[in-house]
Amino acid sequence: MGIKNTSIKVVYYAWNHYTNMAATNDEASHYVRVIQNGLTPATLSSLAAAYPTEIDGTYLPGYYQVDISALENNYDKMCLVVNSSTYYVEVAPVHWDNYIGSTSTQVLTSDLKYINNDAVPVNNLEAAYQTALTELASVPSATPKLTDAILFMYQALRNKTTTTASEKKIHNDAGTATGTATLSDDGTTFEKGEYS
Repeated sequence: MGIKNTSIKVVYYAWNHYTNMAATNDEASHYVRVIQNGLTPATLSSLAAAYPTEIDGTYLPGYYQVDISALENNYDKMCLVVNSSTYYVEVAPVHWDNYIGSTSTQVLTSDLKYINNDAVPVNNLEAAYQTALTELASVPSATPKLTDAILFMYQALRNKTTTTASEKKIHNDAGTATGTATLSDDGTTFEKGEYS
């Protein structure tokens, strides 16, 4: 949420489909526009003499920042749209609602999802589906991330399992046990315990 008629710094993320990595050193190729209250996109006057700036290509690869003036941010609903002239580079749009109030300059960021701690634009499902997952070293918690829950089931189906009269073990690709469940059978009820 932003403040109407207040300057704002907007952070956005650029992703390169070809390299399957964050797009760095790409600011000179970015064409930035804002959509104000759903109207025709407007070119930012504040960008007439300068491009957006990359925040830190080494430690925050793919993150760029652009300043929007108070006049340009004087609408209820805002959307920053960035197109790159570099082939395969995609930027997730940044949406925000403004309200009337007063505060210092604010910073907004685009919505991102994280896969193996790599930021991927929300609207970039293709990159999300093609991102390799890191094998689990242990059993996920009772409230895991979706990727961990799916990967645990995949490892249990794909990799080696060993079963004795008292336990069942799931292994990683290298053959190291990553989860053990206790087994018991009293002749009436067979029970498998929780993996730990």
